[in-house]
Amino acid sequence: MGIIIGHEGAALKKLSTAARVDIEKFLGRPVYLDLSVKVREGWRSDGDSLENLGLDDPNRLEAPSLGPAPDVVA
Repeated sequence: MGIIIGHEGAALKKLSTAARVDIEKFLGRPVYLDLSVKVREGWRSDGDSLENLGLDDPNRLEAPSLGPAPDVVA
């Protein structure tokens, strides 16, 4: 399983910032969140990789809706 991190890591940055904020709220103190990225060479032309990422079907290319954060009331 993998994720698309976006242009210049924008999606990963947004995800990690939200996660860090949630963890800090839960623990009640600042935390340092260390993330690492592993790039699979040739993933764009590998059918199995595209299928694992949900990119094998053009009808599933819409960005997933993660919904509001758990502490947000709509």
